Amino acid sequence: MSMSMFRPLACTAMRSFATAAASVAPQRFLVAVGASDLKGSIEAAKKAVTLAKSGDNVECVYIPRPFPEQLLTSMSDPGAHNAEGQVLFSPEFVENITTNACNGIMKSVKEAVDKEAEEKGVSTHYVVRPPSNNVKVELAQYVRDSLSNYVVVGPSSDCTGRMGQWLARSVRGASVIVVRDSCTHAPEW
Repeated sequence: MSMSMFRPLACTAMRSFATAAASVAPQRFLVAVGASDLKGSIEAAKKAVTLAKSGDNVECVYIPRPFPEQLLTSMSDPGAHNAEGQVLFSPEFVENITTNACNGIMKSVKEAVDKEAEEKGVSTHYVVRPPSNNVKVELAQYVRDSLSNYVVVGPSSDCTGRMGQWLARSVRGASVIVVRDSCTHAPEW
């Protein structure tokens, strides 16, 4: 004799209602966009839209690396620069370069995704976060804060990226999807 027949009807009905409500709630897909793997980021965004149902949300987030750090690593003597060098390191110039690069990257993703998303009834949002030296940690924190159900990432430009593995270990409460549709060879892990 099964113990389920002694379970009160109200508990069974509540559990069924909670399961049904969870399956109807819109899902949140978060797509990690990266400048070094723009092709993979676009594929990840397309896959998120493909997996989403009508009423779901797809949010593409880009967290750039700080631009001045990249410039300083190539300089031999930072003290020996002229007026052009001073303009190059001005905060306004660096902010302008970063903003233009971010807008160009997100525009590419938006052009590739919006038409299909609109046809399916999926809402899309594009977010550019402030630059960070530790993109992985910032992305994991953003996933937690946004309460996303799924995190979708590309494979990296050489199909050996570690972002998906790291997110799978670090993010709780969300499923991590690594889109490897364009990879023709197995990674050498």
